This record gives sequence, C-alpha cells and structure tokens, in this order.
Amino acid sequence: MTSIPWKKTFSHNGLLYLILDTQIRPYSPAGSGSWLRELLRAGIDIVQLRFHRESDKDILAYASNLSKIVRQEKKVFLINNRCDIAISSNAHGVHLGATDIPVKIARKILGKSAVVGKTVHSVSELRRFQEEPVEYLGIGPWYKSALKPDLTPFPRTQLTRALREARKPLFAVGGIHEANAERTIREGARNIVVCRGILSQPKPVQSTKKIKECLRRAI
Repeated sequence: MTSIPWKKTFSHNGLLYLILDTQIRPYSPAGSGSWLRELLRAGIDIVQLRFHRESDKDILAYASNLSKIVRQEKKVFLINNRCDIAISSNAHGVHLGATDIPVKIARKILGKSAVVGKTVHSVSELRRFQEEPVEYLGIGPWYKSALKPDLTPFPRTQLTRALREARKPLFAVGGIHEANAERTIREGARNIVVCRGILSQPKPVQSTKKIKECLRRAI
C-alpha cells in the first residue's frame, strides 16, 4: 500500500466521512461511479465500504472500482475490517470495530503506510486505543443509531472527558444527519461520520453540502 501521503488527511479537522453500507445502498457495480463522484465533490473526504453477505468475488470487484474513483478524486478509501480486500482493492487501509481483528495485527498485515482506524465506545477504550498504531478513532454512538440499535449513546459527561483527553483525531459517529450536525459540532465534534444521514436522504448531494458547510464554519 502506498498511503503515507493520505495519512496527512487526518491531521486536519472539518472532515466528512461516509460509511457506504451495502445494507443501505445495495451492492451494484453498474453506475456506481457518477453518484460517488458527486458526493466526493460535494464534500466527502473519506469513504469506508462496509459489506455483509456479498461474495468475496463480488465485493472485491466493487471495492476495486470504488477505490479507483476515490483515488482519482484524491480522497481516502477504507475497507471495514477485511485487510485482504483492502490490499487487493488498493484501498488506503481499514476501519476496525469491536469484534474485528486487533489493531496491531491489522498494522502488521497492512504495513506502516496504511491507514488504520478504530471505533471506541467509552473513555476507557479511547485511552487504550489511542496508545495503539491508529490514525484516528471513531467515537460513539453520538446519538441512537438505526444501524446499531443495541448500542447506547455515549454519555455526555463522558463525552466531554473523552474530547479533552483525546490525542488522536476523533470522528463523531452514530445517528448524525444534517438536522443535528450543528448540535454535534457544538458538543465538540470537529469531524463527522455519516451513513443514513446521506445515503438515505432524497437529495444526498445537498445533505452532504449542508453537513460539510457546518464543519467548515466550525474550523
């Protein structure tokens, strides 16, 4: 992986990160380029592909196509969990959740040049994982999330402490959309992760622009 220049992305605030979940936008290789380019040009900085029951063959072809598009737009492309798909599709790296492989194993597989991110759900997890070789941490759920309904939103008292103690770039994740983006930023977020808040909207490009503008005003 030749991703070192893209690590610099995470040194800036105001980043808008899209989770492209195949449960929300089903896998479809045809015509994927135009809609994704529109979102990238509207303000998406990072795209993570999260997939579920698709075959490895299909998802590799899909990921390879998306990776090419994201790189052409000079943005960052990540794969959820699967280091093998990340390497084979020429992604910039992976994002890891609670049940995924350990950070250090992912780093060993992908090498120093790759981007590795991790989700944390508590102050204790933040303290632990910011000592590990990750570029950024997703913190949440910020609000109740339809994608992960079993998770309780991050308590606001702990959230303040987490924001104060963070030494790695933080991304607010969970239940964020254009109607609550400003509130999210007022509560301390400087980078935002969105899934349904863009993909499920009737005008996803417009939603992207509105959330990105909220971030721009905050930095």
